[in-house]
Amino acid sequence: MNKLFAIKERYTLSIKINNQSYQYKIYHFLFWSIFLTVAFLISSCTYPGGRGKVPEISLTIENPLPIKRTDVPIILKLDDLKKVADNFSLNMFRVTIADKSQDIPSQADDINYDGKRDELVFLIDLEPQQTKEIIIMYTPQDAAINPGYQNMTITLGYPNRVQAGVFPELKGIAWESELIMYRLPFNESTAVDVFCKETKGLSFAQLIADIPTGRQTSMPIQPIGNWSGCGGFALWDGNSPQPPRGQGGEILIPVDYQSNRYPRVIANGPIRTVVQVVFENWKFRSDVLKVTSTFSIFGGQQWSKHHLKIEGNSTPIQIATGLPQPENIKIIQNEKEGFIYTWGKQSNWSLSDELGLSIIYPTNYFDSYKEPLFAKGIEKQIPSRAVILNLNEEGQLQYYFIAAWNRGEGGIKSEPDFANLVKFTAAEINAPPIVKILPRASAK
Repeated sequence: MNKLFAIKERYTLSIKINNQSYQYKIYHFLFWSIFLTVAFLISSCTYPGGRGKVPEISLTIENPLPIKRTDVPIILKLDDLKKVADNFSLNMFRVTIADKSQDIPSQADDINYDGKRDELVFLIDLEPQQTKEIIIMYTPQDAAINPGYQNMTITLGYPNRVQAGVFPELKGIAWESELIMYRLPFNESTAVDVFCKETKGLSFAQLIADIPTGRQTSMPIQPIGNWSGCGGFALWDGNSPQPPRGQGGEILIPVDYQSNRYPRVIANGPIRTVVQVVFENWKFRSDVLKVTSTFSIFGGQQWSKHHLKIEGNSTPIQIATGLPQPENIKIIQNEKEGFIYTWGKQSNWSLSDELGLSIIYPTNYFDSYKEPLFAKGIEKQIPSRAVILNLNEEGQLQYYFIAAWNRGEGGIKSEPDFANLVKFTAAEINAPPIVKILPRASAK
């Protein structure tokens, strides 16, 4: 068979086979060449079902509530995953729905700050009382020495829905989702400030850029001098010999001026961000304490979680968290379901704005409500309604706080809207999804 290839015109390929001539547009030839090359690469790509096998773990996630839930955080410990797959690694993994047709945005974090990732995190949507199956494919620890394992395709990068940082321009450490921003300023208190958003999106860059111009794109709402802000904290001394303003022996102890404060970002997206401040040499009674304060937020959520750990105390310690209580602002509290909230004209942005603030706390560690309270050493304070909470046996505690603005895109326009948001969030926190990691023999 005689073959002759010749370029006759700029975009035409002439092929002569057995004295018969054929003409093709050159881009047709290039298209099929590229197509066949890509098909060959895909056929030889190391994807489940090809040569070898990508190891995987299956799990089910059940929504115990009769309500639809979106962007539900699922947190899996590395140690728990290794119980069913001892070669599991967080170095390279992929989270998908059951048929592997769709990736689920995920991340791995080093929560204990020891240089090794120890948690796998992702978000899912759940219909009322729905159970979903999820697949985690991974590259095992021994992949380099075991040729039977197949390599795995992964998605490089998911859209950032959260972010955090230590910002000199903001004078504190801050964290945000698309819906809300929080800040722990570096001052004499441990109050949490709230920056509400008119439109959804991440705001740090714009907020910092607007500082020199004096233009505000978000709303700082907390009045200066309040010890708690929205979900801040102080140590609680119920037997102080020097109570402020005649408060019968009870006193709030904010961070000591002589204590050292070490802020750091533990995780920074795309779906969860975690910030931490370690307070060394916090003086309380005759003790010198180490207090570790860790805040986190997830994509799609307005609430933030606060985890506290206190070390160095010789006697049991209680902490106080709370909300400011300006004049004419009513506080709603529900001891049974574990929340308090306020709603009304309490922002410093505009007298026409309305703002909701809430604390959601574990009822099994609840001690009492206190009002009005002032912290030691802070001038010009606004009184606060405090929630006094006990620590567990390990000196730890976690609670949640949430804020919403009636000018934002989150759909909260009135007190009934905010009340429903608080109740819904409390219900979600108190009834987390039921996660079952399936034994390898049961995995599909």
